[in-house]
Amino acid sequence: LWLGIDALRLGVEGRNWAINVGSVLGFTVWLSFLATLAIWLTGRRRVFLVMALPIELIWFLCYISFLFGVHVYPLT
Repeated sequence: LWLGIDALRLGVEGRNWAINVGSVLGFTVWLSFLATLAIWLTGRRRVFLVMALPIELIWFLCYISFLFGVHVYPLT
């Protein structure tokens, strides 16, 4: 891979439902993050802080889902 990051590969071949859920949650996190940045730029700091917590919780669920998908559930 580019920049020699082959050492970071997990050797995962295939997918399962947990990886799919993690992908959807990851996409949701990025969209929410972009919306939150737009709110930050408008100067509404309190709304930004209120939105930051759910984004962090969704990111955590995304991370846990990927971990379960790679290490717990069988890949297809």
